[in-house]
Amino acid sequence: MTPVVTQLNLGRRQFGHCFGTETGGLLVFGSNEIELLLNYFDVHVRWIPLLNYFNPHGWYKVKTVGFRIEKIGADATTSAGDNGQDIQNSSSLIPYNENLDVGYHGTVLDTGSSTLSMPRKTANELVESIMQYSGYSYYEDKDKVYDYCLRSKSGQIEYTESDWKYFLQHEIMKFPLLFMLWEGGEQRTSMDPFFQLEKAKKKFFQQRKGKRRMATQQQQQQEIDSETNNNGRLEIRIPPSQYLFHKHHKICIDLFGDTPSILVGSNVMADKFFIYDRDTMRLGVADFPCDELVYKADAIALSYSQQFQSGTDQ
Repeated sequence: MTPVVTQLNLGRRQFGHCFGTETGGLLVFGSNEIELLLNYFDVHVRWIPLLNYFNPHGWYKVKTVGFRIEKIGADATTSAGDNGQDIQNSSSLIPYNENLDVGYHGTVLDTGSSTLSMPRKTANELVESIMQYSGYSYYEDKDKVYDYCLRSKSGQIEYTESDWKYFLQHEIMKFPLLFMLWEGGEQRTSMDPFFQLEKAKKKFFQQRKGKRRMATQQQQQQEIDSETNNNGRLEIRIPPSQYLFHKHHKICIDLFGDTPSILVGSNVMADKFFIYDRDTMRLGVADFPCDELVYKADAIALSYSQQFQSGTDQ
């Protein structure tokens, strides 16, 4: 018996993931399903280029150009830091000059990791800024498990489950928002050998597909370019609920200073829809209710199947 093979039309070569804080989230393939979800939840995607420079491992990478620390509420009122000085500004910028010729040659989007890792000097600067806004201080875990754990003004370093619940209700709002700043400029340079290879491959397939295919690709590229923040920077928002955690009677920062370049783990990606467009080497990011997406997955699938059925009946 000859097996029946069904060819699925997934749309353009895109895939995406959406990690929830309560659920595992979802992995989505193809632009058709991705656009369905974006339309269903009415969210806007911000696009930036993916780095394609020196990438033998096939990693998806971006370029980090800085960090921003912002006091929750941003009312510009003063707060006392751990050094006894008042913090007058509601926001502070920490520049980061990422050298693409060393380390991992860019900021790696590492979905296999649950933490944010970076060079020690930068990690120390970030944590010290967070401590200034919060009024807490930090120490390195003696067990060498975590790099940065919290010490309260009274010297408390051990926290029970009850202490953690109190912290979430009364203390966590003292901690600032953390923003990663990703470059939104030109995605590749003509000197990049990988760019030259992809350019030659694209030209070859365009010639094979003919003018109709070329026109379709040009239209898709124009649509994507119009949504790309080419001259600005994409800010990735990380609230304290995502960078603080309670474990082994300690409250620690989910940040490590042990890598030569930045590795972005799932703690940064939570409640965001990350879309990877392989045809244009773009990364799309949208703030997204990932847990709600999981809970409504069956209803969304039913809605899609009904739309598809009505389209085929016409």
